[in-house]
Amino acid sequence: MTALRATITMTVARRDAARLLEGLRPVFTLAAQSPGFLQQRITRAVSADPDVCTFVVTSDWTDEGCFHAFERSRKQDAATAALRAVRTSIDMQLSTVGIGEVIA
Repeated sequence: MTALRATITMTVARRDAARLLEGLRPVFTLAAQSPGFLQQRITRAVSADPDVCTFVVTSDWTDEGCFHAFERSRKQDAATAALRAVRTSIDMQLSTVGIGEVIA
Protein backbone atom coordinates (compact mmCIF):
# COMPACT_ATOMS: atom_id res chain seq x y z
CA MET A 1 0.00 0.00 0.00
CA THR A 2 1.28 3.47 -0.79
CA ALA A 3 0.47 6.57 1.18
CA LEU A 4 1.21 10.27 1.19
CA ARG A 5 3.71 11.26 3.88
CA ALA A 6 3.91 14.83 5.12
CA THR A 7 7.22 15.55 6.84
CA ILE A 8 7.20 18.79 8.78
CA THR A 9 10.39 20.09 10.38
CA MET A 10 10.00 22.83 12.97
CA THR A 11 12.59 24.64 15.02
CA VAL A 12 11.99 26.49 18.26
CA ALA A 13 14.09 28.12 20.89
CA ARG A 14 14.91 25.51 23.55
CA ARG A 15 12.92 27.51 26.10
CA ASP A 16 9.80 27.05 23.90
CA ALA A 17 10.13 23.30 23.26
CA ALA A 18 7.58 22.31 25.91
CA ARG A 19 5.10 24.90 24.58
CA LEU A 20 5.49 23.51 21.07
CA LEU A 21 4.94 19.94 22.21
CA GLU A 22 1.88 20.94 24.22
CA GLY A 23 0.56 22.91 21.23
CA LEU A 24 0.92 19.85 19.00
CA ARG A 25 -1.47 17.76 21.12
CA PRO A 26 -4.70 19.23 19.71
CA VAL A 27 -3.28 19.13 16.18
CA PHE A 28 -2.43 15.43 16.56
CA THR A 29 -5.89 14.70 17.95
CA LEU A 30 -7.56 16.55 15.09
CA ALA A 31 -5.44 14.77 12.49
CA ALA A 32 -6.21 11.36 14.00
CA GLN A 33 -9.94 12.07 13.64
CA SER A 34 -9.65 13.17 10.01
CA PRO A 35 -10.67 11.05 7.00
CA GLY A 36 -7.72 9.35 5.34
CA PHE A 37 -5.39 9.66 8.33
CA LEU A 38 -3.15 6.61 8.87
CA GLN A 39 -0.46 7.41 11.43
CA GLN A 40 1.84 10.09 12.80
CA ARG A 41 5.13 10.37 14.66
CA ILE A 42 7.22 13.08 16.22
CA THR A 43 10.95 12.90 16.74
CA ARG A 44 13.45 15.36 18.10
CA ALA A 45 16.49 15.90 15.94
CA VAL A 46 19.93 16.30 17.45
CA SER A 47 21.03 19.91 17.27
CA ALA A 48 24.54 21.31 17.47
CA ASP A 49 23.07 24.55 18.80
CA PRO A 50 22.20 24.18 22.50
CA ASP A 51 19.66 27.01 22.27
CA VAL A 52 17.58 25.42 19.48
CA CYS A 53 15.33 22.36 19.33
CA THR A 54 14.27 20.79 16.05
CA PHE A 55 11.25 18.50 15.82
CA VAL A 56 10.26 16.37 12.85
CA VAL A 57 6.61 15.39 12.52
CA THR A 58 5.60 12.77 9.97
CA SER A 59 2.01 11.98 9.17
CA ASP A 60 0.76 9.41 6.69
CA TRP A 61 -2.47 9.76 4.73
CA THR A 62 -4.31 7.50 2.32
CA ASP A 63 -4.00 10.11 -0.41
CA GLU A 64 -3.09 13.68 -1.19
CA GLY A 65 -6.71 14.83 -1.26
CA CYS A 66 -7.34 13.73 2.33
CA PHE A 67 -4.17 15.41 3.53
CA HIS A 68 -4.93 18.68 1.78
CA ALA A 69 -8.51 18.66 3.09
CA PHE A 70 -7.08 18.45 6.62
CA GLU A 71 -4.24 20.90 5.98
CA ARG A 72 -6.52 23.57 4.52
CA SER A 73 -9.34 23.23 7.04
CA ARG A 74 -10.36 25.99 9.43
CA LYS A 75 -10.07 23.56 12.33
CA GLN A 76 -6.45 22.79 11.47
CA ASP A 77 -5.69 26.48 11.08
CA ALA A 78 -7.14 27.20 14.52
CA ALA A 79 -5.36 24.23 16.11
CA THR A 80 -1.96 25.31 14.77
CA ALA A 81 -2.27 28.97 15.84
CA ALA A 82 -0.38 28.33 19.09
CA LEU A 83 2.47 26.73 17.14
CA ARG A 84 2.95 29.76 14.94
CA ALA A 85 3.66 31.85 18.04
CA VAL A 86 6.65 29.72 19.14
CA ARG A 87 8.29 28.16 16.09
CA THR A 88 11.20 29.95 14.49
CA SER A 89 11.13 28.02 11.22
CA ILE A 90 9.08 25.38 9.44
CA ASP A 91 9.55 23.26 6.35
CA MET A 92 7.16 20.73 4.83
CA GLN A 93 7.94 18.01 2.32
CA LEU A 94 5.43 15.63 0.74
CA SER A 95 6.40 12.19 -0.54
CA THR A 96 4.85 8.89 -1.49
CA VAL A 97 5.84 5.99 0.76
CA GLY A 98 5.09 2.32 1.08
CA ILE A 99 3.23 1.46 4.26
CA GLY A 100 3.78 -1.97 5.74
CA GLU A 101 6.44 -2.89 3.20
CA VAL A 102 9.51 -4.69 4.45
CA ILE A 103 12.74 -4.05 2.64
CA ALA A 104 15.38 -6.67 3.35
